[in-house]
Amino acid sequence: MLGEKDFQQLKLIDGMVKAFFIDTKIISHPTVRTKEGLALSSRNLRLSDEDKIKAIEFPKLLSSTLSDDKIKALLKSKGFKVEYIEQINNRRFGAVYLGNVRLIDNVKI
Repeated sequence: MLGEKDFQQLKLIDGMVKAFFIDTKIISHPTVRTKEGLALSSRNLRLSDEDKIKAIEFPKLLSSTLSDDKIKALLKSKGFKVEYIEQINNRRFGAVYLGNVRLIDNVKI
Protein backbone atom coordinates (compact mmCIF):
# COMPACT_ATOMS: atom_id res chain seq x y z
CA MET A 1 0.00 0.00 0.00
CA LEU A 2 1.37 3.40 -1.01
CA GLY A 3 0.12 6.75 0.19
CA GLU A 4 -1.17 9.43 -2.14
CA LYS A 5 0.89 12.09 -0.35
CA ASP A 6 3.76 11.07 -2.61
CA PHE A 7 1.47 10.79 -5.63
CA GLN A 8 4.24 11.08 -8.21
CA GLN A 9 6.13 8.16 -6.65
CA LEU A 10 2.92 6.15 -6.45
CA LYS A 11 2.26 6.64 -10.17
CA LEU A 12 5.88 5.92 -11.09
CA ILE A 13 5.93 2.63 -9.18
CA ASP A 14 2.50 1.65 -10.54
CA GLY A 15 3.72 2.35 -14.08
CA MET A 16 6.87 0.31 -13.55
CA VAL A 17 4.90 -2.64 -12.19
CA LYS A 18 2.69 -2.58 -15.29
CA ALA A 19 5.55 -1.96 -17.75
CA PHE A 20 7.63 -4.85 -16.44
CA PHE A 21 4.62 -7.18 -15.99
CA ILE A 22 5.34 -7.61 -12.30
CA ASP A 23 2.62 -9.67 -10.66
CA THR A 24 1.93 -7.14 -7.93
CA LYS A 25 -1.12 -5.07 -7.16
CA ILE A 26 -0.42 -1.49 -6.14
CA ILE A 27 -2.99 -0.21 -3.66
CA SER A 28 -3.13 3.51 -3.02
CA HIS A 29 -4.21 5.04 0.26
CA PRO A 30 -5.48 8.60 0.75
CA THR A 31 -3.10 11.02 2.42
CA VAL A 32 -3.31 10.86 6.20
CA ARG A 33 -3.84 14.32 7.66
CA THR A 34 -3.99 16.06 11.00
CA LYS A 35 -7.41 17.24 12.14
CA GLU A 36 -6.41 20.67 10.76
CA GLY A 37 -5.72 19.16 7.32
CA LEU A 38 -1.91 19.17 7.23
CA ALA A 39 -0.49 16.05 5.54
CA LEU A 40 1.33 13.88 8.07
CA SER A 41 5.08 13.82 7.50
CA SER A 42 8.17 13.38 9.63
CA ARG A 43 9.24 16.78 8.24
CA ASN A 44 6.47 18.40 10.29
CA LEU A 45 8.53 17.67 13.42
CA ARG A 46 11.13 20.14 12.17
CA LEU A 47 8.62 23.02 12.03
CA SER A 48 8.69 25.62 14.79
CA ASP A 49 5.49 26.01 16.81
CA GLU A 50 4.71 29.18 14.85
CA ASP A 51 5.34 27.47 11.51
CA LYS A 52 3.14 24.49 12.48
CA ILE A 53 0.22 26.90 12.80
CA LYS A 54 1.15 28.66 9.57
CA ALA A 55 1.58 25.33 7.69
CA ILE A 56 -2.15 24.63 7.97
CA GLU A 57 -2.76 27.30 5.33
CA PHE A 58 -0.93 25.24 2.70
CA PRO A 59 -3.47 22.38 2.31
CA LYS A 60 -6.39 24.81 2.75
CA LEU A 61 -5.25 26.96 -0.16
CA LEU A 62 -4.12 23.98 -2.25
CA SER A 63 -7.64 22.50 -2.08
CA SER A 64 -9.39 25.82 -2.75
CA THR A 65 -11.01 26.87 -6.01
CA LEU A 66 -8.54 29.73 -6.41
CA SER A 67 -6.19 29.84 -9.40
CA ASP A 68 -2.65 28.51 -9.03
CA ASP A 69 -1.27 32.05 -9.34
CA LYS A 70 -3.59 33.38 -6.62
CA ILE A 71 -2.62 30.52 -4.31
CA LYS A 72 1.08 31.24 -4.91
CA ALA A 73 0.58 34.92 -4.13
CA LEU A 74 -1.38 34.19 -0.94
CA LEU A 75 1.18 31.66 0.28
CA LYS A 76 4.02 34.11 -0.38
CA SER A 77 2.15 36.83 1.51
CA LYS A 78 1.87 34.46 4.49
CA GLY A 79 5.62 33.80 4.60
CA PHE A 80 5.93 30.66 2.49
CA LYS A 81 8.61 30.28 -0.16
CA VAL A 82 6.73 28.65 -3.03
CA GLU A 83 8.59 26.12 -5.16
CA TYR A 84 5.56 25.19 -7.27
CA ILE A 85 1.78 25.01 -7.39
CA GLU A 86 0.55 23.15 -10.44
CA GLN A 87 -2.57 21.38 -11.66
CA ILE A 88 -2.22 18.18 -13.65
CA ASN A 89 -5.41 16.47 -14.71
CA ASN A 90 -7.64 16.34 -11.64
CA ARG A 91 -4.97 17.03 -9.01
CA ARG A 92 -3.18 20.09 -7.72
CA PHE A 93 0.39 19.60 -6.56
CA GLY A 94 2.43 21.93 -4.41
CA ALA A 95 5.79 22.30 -2.73
CA VAL A 96 6.63 25.10 -0.34
CA TYR A 97 9.21 25.99 2.27
CA LEU A 98 8.59 27.26 5.76
CA GLY A 99 11.98 28.23 7.09
CA ASN A 100 14.25 25.40 5.95
CA VAL A 101 11.49 22.75 5.92
CA ARG A 102 10.12 21.68 2.54
CA LEU A 103 6.47 20.63 2.59
CA ILE A 104 4.80 18.80 -0.29
CA ASP A 105 1.15 17.98 -0.81
CA ASN A 106 -1.41 17.23 -3.48
CA VAL A 107 -5.17 17.18 -3.54
CA LYS A 108 -7.91 16.06 -5.90
CA ILE A 109 -9.66 19.01 -7.48
